[in-house]
Amino acid sequence: MKKISCCLLIFLTSAGLAAAEQSEPPREPTLPSVHLQTESMRWEPAKEIPGFPTGRLRKFLHLNDETGAGAAMIKHPAGFVEPQHYHTTGAHSIYVLEGQMMFGEIRAGAGDFLFTPAWQAHGPIEILEETTFLIWSDGPLDINFGTPGASLDKD
Repeated sequence: MKKISCCLLIFLTSAGLAAAEQSEPPREPTLPSVHLQTESMRWEPAKEIPGFPTGRLRKFLHLNDETGAGAAMIKHPAGFVEPQHYHTTGAHSIYVLEGQMMFGEIRAGAGDFLFTPAWQAHGPIEILEETTFLIWSDGPLDINFGTPGASLDKD
């Protein structure tokens, strides 16, 4: 048994060293680091999205031009309602900083985290009181209304 264990250990050690020798060299960052003092940034009107109500404000934080991934702080006024929609090009995460909203059937408030994968319908999102949240995506976010695969045309 000792001989088998010893041979197995030598084999695994050799395999590990060979794999380490063939691994990629360490990569250098392709983007600069970002540091923003968001308290000193002004809120600006968010880009209008057809089918969404107006009144959204944002503080744009970061965009990766290569992947479309990005981050922003968003502020919605009370009564704002995002219709049900989904994204085919990326997933997004939301961290609620302040306020209250209904994210479909989920009541979310300060400290709550929500993740929505690509192709997952979400909403309607109803803002119960002025709400600020951090949103970041792993790619660009297209907007498609309804449920994936469902036709919006009525015959």
